[in-house]
Amino acid sequence: MILSVENLYCFRGEFPILTQISFDLDYGQIISLHGPNGSGKTTLLKTLAQIIPTEKGKIINNSLETCLMGHENCLKFDLTVFENLMFWAGIYKNPSINSDIATLGLVQILNIPVRQLSAGQKRKVSLARLLISKSKLWLLDEPDASLDEDNKKLLNKIMVNHLIENGAIVIATHTKIDIKNVLPIDITRFKNDKNTSIDQFVDGFNK
Repeated sequence: MILSVENLYCFRGEFPILTQISFDLDYGQIISLHGPNGSGKTTLLKTLAQIIPTEKGKIINNSLETCLMGHENCLKFDLTVFENLMFWAGIYKNPSINSDIATLGLVQILNIPVRQLSAGQKRKVSLARLLISKSKLWLLDEPDASLDEDNKKLLNKIMVNHLIENGAIVIATHTKIDIKNVLPIDITRFKNDKNTSIDQFVDGFNK
C-alpha cells in the first residue's frame, strides 16, 4: 500500500469542507477524483501532499517522494525551458534528464524563455517535473489543462507507463481517463454542508 487515508477531514480556513474520507491506494493503481469546481478536489490533493496540515484523520504515505502538480505550472518565466528543467533536476537530485526531455518532445524549445511559450507548451514543461522527480506517488490537479488532443494522449501514455513501473496516481479531472481499472471517487459524497452559511463565514472572518 502506497497511500492510506482514514476518516480524513479537509479544511478550507477554519471550516471542514470535506469529511470522513477513507480510501487505500496500492502501487500500480490510479484514483480519479470527480466533482464540480469548488467541491474540494484541490483542497484534498493539497492535504494529501501535506501542504495543508492534517487536522483530523490519518494519512499514511509510504512513498519516499510525492509530486503534486497543481493548477500553477511552477515555472520561472525569465529562464529558458532547459534552465527550468535543470532547476528541478537539482531539487530532485536527478543527474540525467535527457530521456524526460525526449519523452515530452521538448528538444525544439529547450532554449526558449518560458515567458514566450504558449499555455500548452508551459503545461508540457511542467509535466516534465513529474518525470524528473522520480516520485512513486503523483497527485495531479487537472494536469491536461491547456493541452491539445495529441498532448492529452501523451499525458495518458505517461500515466500508464508510471503505473506499469509500480507508481500510483491520484488525479482530479473533468476528463474521462483512458486507463483500465481506474477507481472513481465522487468527492461530493464527502462534502460538508453544515458550515456553508454566509453568517458562519462572516463570523469566522471576524474572529
